[in-house]
Amino acid sequence: MLAACSSSGDTAAEGSAEAPSAAASAAESATDAAAAPAAEPVSVVATTQVLGDIAGQVATCAGASIETLIPAGADSHDFAPSSAQVASMVNADLLVVNGLGLEGGMIDAIESAKADGARLLSVGELVDPLPAPTIDAHAHSDEAGHS
Repeated sequence: MLAACSSSGDTAAEGSAEAPSAAASAAESATDAAAAPAAEPVSVVATTQVLGDIAGQVATCAGASIETLIPAGADSHDFAPSSAQVASMVNADLLVVNGLGLEGGMIDAIESAKADGARLLSVGELVDPLPAPTIDAHAHSDEAGHS
């Protein structure tokens, strides 16, 4: 799902040969929408503040509701969601996660939400992560005498 906000009027078909049919289609859609009951907003649940902010920038202007699970300042690796937060994950239209082990304390809840039918967006699957450096515990053993 992608959305964009615009403060200007409809400029999509200005000057094109398709303008009348596009306007007619938009009018028909508006009429159909007015006759149908209002749809509930899309609910997006993000695990981290950063992912919640990004989801908010993309989807809020389209009427989506955004919920972020891990509060600012909390350790993402150890955070365990409450039962209400797990329910939000399961019931969300979209669950946005890092997916590279950042949400270590939430892995079971994420898998449970996925098994219960939540649509999952694992951002880590969309990037090529840099490898973590290998740390040699013995590399600094000769530094004990430094002052």
